[in-house]
Amino acid sequence: MGSPGEDNEEGAHSDGWYSIFTNSSRSLDIIPEEHIFIDILVKGPGVILKFHPDVLENQFFTVYPAPIITDGSNFDFAPEMDEIAVVFEFIAPKKAGVYEILIYGRSPEGPGKPYIADLNFTINVGFAQESNSWFKIDIFNHLNMYLGSVAMISFISGTIIIKVQKRKTYLHGILMSTALVATSINVAFILKDCFRIMGKWIAYDYFDWIYLLHFIPGIIGFGAFFVAYIKGLAGYRNKKSGYLALGCWVLNFIFGIIVWGVNW
Repeated sequence: MGSPGEDNEEGAHSDGWYSIFTNSSRSLDIIPEEHIFIDILVKGPGVILKFHPDVLENQFFTVYPAPIITDGSNFDFAPEMDEIAVVFEFIAPKKAGVYEILIYGRSPEGPGKPYIADLNFTINVGFAQESNSWFKIDIFNHLNMYLGSVAMISFISGTIIIKVQKRKTYLHGILMSTALVATSINVAFILKDCFRIMGKWIAYDYFDWIYLLHFIPGIIGFGAFFVAYIKGLAGYRNKKSGYLALGCWVLNFIFGIIVWGVNW
């Protein structure tokens, strides 16, 4: 595979006349089936960029736009000759685990061994736990599940109590306050991931509909609950906002369990 080459810096590797670079992190923590983007720049005479399925654990990842990119092709963003710039999109496997993938640039086909410059990436998918069953449940490893459960139980209990005995407004208030606090903590924990995901959408003009379908009811439900809670403190009942919040929370709770709690 040519001379061993040398690592010049964390995101670069060279081998003879060939070198490869990335601005992306080479160690990623993601969820199963998440879409990730890795930018690559490779240089060298007649260079070819490859993501070969038989190398390391590449076979477990789906790659776009193509596993082989040639200089000057439609997927090459570099205007210069003997350079290839591309943003690979990878879809992670369903199964949790720690995967090693390799992307490399090589010299054209010819006599002798090719020059190769490569970069490897460590990708931690999910909780990296093995399961022998035909499906795996990650529900009880999920902090958001605990907080969401507290919020849902408090919200539903508070709604039932005020329906059955309208005078128990004090207990209703405690339960609704508990639901609000639990949800607010939950939102605070996931904000970083939300901004990271939306940043990818903006940067790569790409939308993950699974996340979008989870975000929208979550935002609407939290807003409706907050309005109902504030009006409740002022002595007004706002059933429409309360029921809207309850519907959105139940939908998101079940959606989260199906999509992220149970990995089919």
